[in-house]
Amino acid sequence: MGLIEKINDKFDKDTANAVANFFNVLSLPIPEDNEYYDSYDSGYLVFLNSYACLIRIKEGKGTIFHNNILQPVASRQLGALRADILPGVKSNPKFETVERLYKKLKKDNISFWDWGEHNTGTLPNGHSVVIDIGAVSKLSGSTRKIKKYYADLAKQSSSQKKMFFNLQQAFKKAWPNNQETPQPGKMDTFWKECRTMKLGGILKDSWNDKVVGAYKGIAKKAETYDLRIKKNALRAHTLKNEPFS
Repeated sequence: MGLIEKINDKFDKDTANAVANFFNVLSLPIPEDNEYYDSYDSGYLVFLNSYACLIRIKEGKGTIFHNNILQPVASRQLGALRADILPGVKSNPKFETVERLYKKLKKDNISFWDWGEHNTGTLPNGHSVVIDIGAVSKLSGSTRKIKKYYADLAKQSSSQKKMFFNLQQAFKKAWPNNQETPQPGKMDTFWKECRTMKLGGILKDSWNDKVVGAYKGIAKKAETYDLRIKKNALRAHTLKNEPFS
């Protein structure tokens, strides 16, 4: 079953239409069967090999802000669902690193309840992050502890913002928050920046790594979808009489 049909069955027609429109305005094909991953607690994941980014579509209206949790470079509310565009990062296969991450988040009142190597990654600066927002949840605690957490958070350097600043700015220029749709032709600039950062080694399509990619056939789903991305892009550039690289 395709992504839109599944969302229509599980949620409602307006949400399904909003998700379909989201892919259309991003100049991406709407994912068909075997082109996305339907996870238990993290919603629907669509992997973009060409751009080393992924799209996560799930219930909820926010994320947990923390330097050790991967933050989206852009987000949009689509009816009952929220779409996040996440940067691809290096996979993290070391158990010791995952254990340290678990303890660090617990200290900051966050439960990394589904902790494991497959739910973590490494930023270009070497910092470990949880890549699956569905694997963490806020712990209840005293008001004093919660206030301290947010005070400490405010002091942390926004390393992710610095690393992915160009990407965030490219998206904001293409699709300002106060507009319902992107500015005509501007989204190409965002995707070009993604490709540049992938070539520069900043963005990683680590879901194609041998261990990660074999999980639930993720690498195959990403490959199948990427073929349609390239066909669509080639068709668009051919119509414009432009070379596609």
